[in-house]
Amino acid sequence: MKKTASILDHILDALPDRETRFVFPSAVPAQFLAREAALRGGIPLGEGRFIAWDDFKAETLSARLRDKKAANQALRTLFASALLEENAAAEAPAGPFLREFVNPVYARNFEAFVPQLSKVLPTLDSLIRDIPEKTRAADSYFGDLVLIRDRYRRFLEIQGFYEPSWGRSPFDPGESRWILFFPELADDWEEYEAELSQRAAAQDGAVRIVPLSGLAVPGIRSDPFRSGGETAERLLAGYRGCFVHCSSMQEEFRWLARTVRQLIHEGLVPEDIVISMAGLSSFHEQLSLEFMLRDIPLDIHWGKPIPQHPGGRIFAGIAACPAEKWSFRALKNLLLDKSIPWKDPESINLLIAFGLRYRCVSGFTDRTKTVDVWEESFRRLWDNEGPVQLPVSKIRKFYRTLKKDIQELVNARSFAQLAVKWQDFSENHIDRSGFAEETDKVIARAIDSLGELVELEDSLQNRSGASPYSVFQAYLRDQSYVFRTGRRGVAVYDYRVAAGITPAVHFIVNVNQDEATIRSSGAPFLREDRRQRLRIRDRDLSGDFIRAYGVSGTYTVFSVSGQTFSGPALPHRMLFELLPAGEAAPDLSGMNGQDPLELEETLIRGGPASGTAVPPTSVQKRGWESFRTAAAQKDRVDFRKDGCLSPELASAVGARLTEKEGRSRLSPTDLNEFLRCPFAWMLQRGLGIWDKQTEIETIDQRDLGILYHTILERFFLRLKNSGDPFLADRLPEYKTIMREEIAAALEDARSREGAFQESVYGMLTDRIYAALSDYLDNDAEIIDRSAILGPEFPLRKTYASAEIALSGIADLLLQDKNGSYVLTDFKTGRIPAAAELAADGDDSVPANVQMAAYIGMAESGGKPKVRTARFYSLDQRKYQKLVDDEAPPRSNLLFPVPREGYENEVLAVDRLFSQVLDHIGGGRYPVPDAGSRWVCADCRVSSVCRIPFMGGE
Repeated sequence: MKKTASILDHILDALPDRETRFVFPSAVPAQFLAREAALRGGIPLGEGRFIAWDDFKAETLSARLRDKKAANQALRTLFASALLEENAAAEAPAGPFLREFVNPVYARNFEAFVPQLSKVLPTLDSLIRDIPEKTRAADSYFGDLVLIRDRYRRFLEIQGFYEPSWGRSPFDPGESRWILFFPELADDWEEYEAELSQRAAAQDGAVRIVPLSGLAVPGIRSDPFRSGGETAERLLAGYRGCFVHCSSMQEEFRWLARTVRQLIHEGLVPEDIVISMAGLSSFHEQLSLEFMLRDIPLDIHWGKPIPQHPGGRIFAGIAACPAEKWSFRALKNLLLDKSIPWKDPESINLLIAFGLRYRCVSGFTDRTKTVDVWEESFRRLWDNEGPVQLPVSKIRKFYRTLKKDIQELVNARSFAQLAVKWQDFSENHIDRSGFAEETDKVIARAIDSLGELVELEDSLQNRSGASPYSVFQAYLRDQSYVFRTGRRGVAVYDYRVAAGITPAVHFIVNVNQDEATIRSSGAPFLREDRRQRLRIRDRDLSGDFIRAYGVSGTYTVFSVSGQTFSGPALPHRMLFELLPAGEAAPDLSGMNGQDPLELEETLIRGGPASGTAVPPTSVQKRGWESFRTAAAQKDRVDFRKDGCLSPELASAVGARLTEKEGRSRLSPTDLNEFLRCPFAWMLQRGLGIWDKQTEIETIDQRDLGILYHTILERFFLRLKNSGDPFLADRLPEYKTIMREEIAAALEDARSREGAFQESVYGMLTDRIYAALSDYLDNDAEIIDRSAILGPEFPLRKTYASAEIALSGIADLLLQDKNGSYVLTDFKTGRIPAAAELAADGDDSVPANVQMAAYIGMAESGGKPKVRTARFYSLDQRKYQKLVDDEAPPRSNLLFPVPREGYENEVLAVDRLFSQVLDHIGGGRYPVPDAGSRWVCADCRVSSVCRIPFMGGE
């Protein structure tokens, strides 16, 4: 055979000899070339003839003991879990026996260390043999490794297993003849190179090595099994011997998508094209988007651990429930996982609603007893027989069944019992026919892994130590699963795995210095100083991989960008060494005619149409259809600003906005929300649309505000009922009354809450008393001898031209000894800034009209004037006075002003009220102007806003 034959030439030449087997650095080229060889050779093939390097080592280079079984990853995971659990349980004074491999501080949270330890075990014996005795004794980390090695060795002996990598045997080809393709890509090739090279030099047929230097690119024109050869030659010949350098990753992906689309349009089938991408896990979504926009199907081969797949999260979610004492968060994460088709979504929603309403944050310890917050809340509500709007009996029954099934699952005493309990759990709670294809395969793969543990358990002498469920979870975290859609498409692989495959066209993408650097690291778990002490050095495989990709396809095209989505990047240095033609910038303008998206953009900008016309994409078709539908409307409507409700619907929405408790009215809050965004006001107040709440806040600003207002109402109502005015010299007595009312209000709140909130209210007592006591100190002289007209005092103003009134509730209205009103509004959070409360001019409206509306309502109908109007922050312990007849005549501040100085703002409320009524009557609820979009930052209905639906501005 000629020296520079292609990979397929080597395979096809040796294929008739059924004893010849082919070895590749990974399983991807092995499987790919097995299919290719079957297609080309025309003879039946066993898949076992095409294997990966690790399988070759296990079959020919690893020790095999006839009376023992080889250890596998499941056994290693079992041992690692048991050892780390034993380490965590070690008691004082000695404590955990691992001193540094797992920091004693984290010994009890050992689950995250199980995969790491299980991967270390195969390398331990050879590593420790190379560590001098003096070094082992002086370094606690090496001491841990020795302890782990000895414990693992005893475990293997007791259970009748052996670790293949601990006892290498000389190369034994068996009955086969082996051809090794570019083994220099294997991490540990150096360990076996001398022995295998010597055996290959003997030319006894046992092994033959085909290095990268002995391979050539297969010729597409002479290949009858490939289509579109002339097309590929015409479109890609310019990229031979160079790499494509784009300014940005977005440009790189667009160039790639356009090129692939043109190849397919002119004859290649998607299966003839492969993409290998460095950094696939970080950028696959952006790549998928560019291809989706051009209707190019992708078949992404990207594996990740089972628990990270949709559906695979359920196993960690189940374990989190008892581990977090049945917290709301754990149950929410489990039960609201939409990848799982739950059998009883109605009960799930009721349970979540119950947890939110009664704040079932988490179980807790009361003295020595662990309290289930759900059960205790059920009991309280059941015993109190209070006004409960949720079906407690149904929710409790569902919760108890779920809890029982989860406890039996996580507390299973064996893997066999665990498999049975999983079956029970899934039958009781999961509609298995409702799984999406991807989720169903992930779950099936997880259960197959459980089956491997069941089989392992049957072969053990005895099994003790780590719980079966924790071992199962650790094993799943170590299992990588690659989901295959099964549909035809352009295959996409991670950069490291696909070197050596031979498609017609192979694009190698994002070959920058960071992502395409591949190092073979001996003992990667060791700290760098320890690696240097043991003279362990890395091998840089980057150049070998780039060389391998250079022969991985008839046409191989490398590309790189100067700016990725995560920052600047440089082409890998080996590209310059291995591609002497240098860098070639793609002709981005020349493809416009072949890419309908780019052509459309060019035409919109007034550019000329060029190139060969190709069909529009499905995205364009849908967009043009929507445009034609909109253009066909006789009366064009700007949904961002114009009214779009029918008269009947406008009337119904208007009624929802104004009819409250049997009366037609608007409140100052309605006016403020209209000022911020009429559309959001209509959605929330008129249609009752709110973002769904899924998080518990044990005491948020709104709850705290309600508590403060309730206590102040009780306090001032008690003083009012006494018949006396507020007297400053009775302040100590008032503080005693205040403390009594705080206790009564908190007790009343407790009776309407779940079990967890009791302790929260207990912690609030001192905080609330301190704030309200400070308020009395600050206000005593100001309101001395004032009559208390009422806390939560109803105010109302009617308009002769409208049937709808303006009404609201004043937090506190007093009347001083001169007969004037003193108006106070309490805030627990932020006080409105002075600029929000002032109008810019005679015809303008302040951004916040609350106090102006209160003043207008309090004075309507010839009532006394308001002498003082102010906000008071209970948290900040300070006033913001707006109106004060005793204000100094000159000040560098906007407020306070005498009553007549705030008249323009009070009149502005009347103008605003009339404007709101006009909008309600016309069904017009526009979004704010572009200059006022700051209000969108904390909008609670942004997900159904008109702005994004109308394409922004």
